[in-house]
Parts: sequence; C-alpha cells; structure tokens
Amino acid sequence: MKSLILEKNKIKNNGLNLAGESLKVFSSSTCELGEGPLWNAATESLFWVDILKKRLYQKIVTTGDEYYWSLPVAASSIAADSSNQNSVWLLTETHLCFFCFISGKLDFVYPLKLEEGYRTNDGVVGPDGRYWFGTMLWSPKPCNGEVFSIGKTGDIRKEMSSVAIPNTFCWINQNELLVSDSLKQICYRFDKETQNSQIFIDKRGGQGTPDGGAIDRNGNIWVAIWGEGKVVCYDANGDVMNEIKMPVSQPSSCCFGGKDLSTLFITTAKEGLSDDGSQNYVLSGLVFMIDLNDKGAVVETFNGLKDDC
Repeated sequence: MKSLILEKNKIKNNGLNLAGESLKVFSSSTCELGEGPLWNAATESLFWVDILKKRLYQKIVTTGDEYYWSLPVAASSIAADSSNQNSVWLLTETHLCFFCFISGKLDFVYPLKLEEGYRTNDGVVGPDGRYWFGTMLWSPKPCNGEVFSIGKTGDIRKEMSSVAIPNTFCWINQNELLVSDSLKQICYRFDKETQNSQIFIDKRGGQGTPDGGAIDRNGNIWVAIWGEGKVVCYDANGDVMNEIKMPVSQPSSCCFGGKDLSTLFITTAKEGLSDDGSQNYVLSGLVFMIDLNDKGAVVETFNGLKDDC
C-alpha cells in the first residue's frame, strides 16, 4: 500500500465576518470548489476539501486554529472512520484513502480505477456500511457520470448510471438515497432495492441546481442550491420547510456539527465567477455557519481496512 506523509500548514484568519447576522463566516480560507464538509466531534472541528486546489482543511471550533494539507490528488468527499477518531477517509480521483491528521500519514487503500478524464464527486456512507459515491467527467457531459458503492474490503459495485454530476447523497431511510444530477437540475429519490428513481426536487428552467445536502433528526433534508444562493430545507415529501439566504451564489454542500449538532456549516465555491468586486465574489469560496433550532442526524462511519496512525 502506498503511503505519504503530508505537511500540516497553519492558516492565519483574516477576520472576515457578517456583522449582526445569524449567518456567519466560519472560515475565511477561499476555496475554488469547497466541498465535503464533515464534523469531527472528538476534536470539535470541521473538515472540508477544495477539489480544485487539492487541499484538505480543518478548523477547530474551540481554539479557532485552522490548518490545511496539500494533497497529491483531488479529493471530493470525507467520511469518519468507525474506530479511529484521529483519522478520516478521503474519496479521491484515484483511491479511497485513509488519512491520519495527527501524523499526516496518507494511505492509498482502495484503488477506484476510474476511466481517464473522470473524477469522484459527492459521497456518503450508507446504512449498509458501504461508501456510496458519484463519478463524473472533469468537463461534465450529459449521462456520463455514475454512482458506485465500495465495501470495507474494497469491493466496488455500480449502483446507478447516466448521472452527469452526482450530488446530494442523503439517505432518507434504510433503502432510499437522494441523488441529484446537478447538470439536469434534478434531485432523485433512488431506491437501492428496486433500482427505481423518482423526482424529488425539480429546478429545471431556473438558475439553481441541487448540490450537497444533510439530514436533520426530524428527517428533513437541507440542500445547497448552487446558483440561487440559498440552502433549502425540504421534508421527506419534497415540500419546502425552511430557507437560508446566502450572500454568495454558489453554496456547494452542508453538514451539521457543533454542540448537539445544531450548527449548519455550509461550503461555497468561487469556481467560474468573475472578479467584479461585488460581495458575492469577495465572500464566495468561504465556509459559513448558522445556529439552528434543528439538530443534525448522526452520520454513518466507514469501517475499512487500514494501518494504525
């Protein structure tokens, strides 16, 4: 198994914030394509990635300390490990990797063997213990992405085809997964047993498209709407329950964390925007946070094969 030791870099906070607002800037590190937020309760910190810059970030809430690691490959999703609170799983364009953020050791555990021109995108560990994830072309085209799952021994199964930009990846029950095709502007309710899909969110004809999401303890789904500058809460039937307006146009994903999992962290992206000096441009790419009355559901962990830290 190939392993590398990555250097840990500390980031100086530049103090950006939204004064007087319930929505606040959590991290002022600018991401081209911020994605994959994951709360780590043991260290009271948030992890996320910048796909295009090939970076993994960590910010510790209690101290305010923030770090990043430069990655040798692009990572798109993060999962907690089932037994090691000081490590995470990184879904990358080449492997499912195991990373110890104490030692900096990155293990390339499971090769994904993607076709040339493809990368991974969103992903989540399912109730079945498998890591479900999407693949897409670096330059997306209709119907060219797919959804796979990988087990703890590295076995890979194709679960869904013809999804150009697979996103959201929220399990709403033991059998049904929400998978968006962000190119089509549609979020589907996919039944893993029957392989049938039904439309859950339809944004066709508008500016926005469903991106990453998170589940709360009431079974509601919070989805970042890329292009519309908001995070929308839907109930299990797809009806709108709540809405968070963002000062940026491209929120990319979200997760619950903080005390009692009552804080929603939201990643955003600067990708494709022109520097027009607007607030939208200046704040795009940052990570935001907002305290809610709702509490997040506990996220599944992955129990893969790995070496000690």
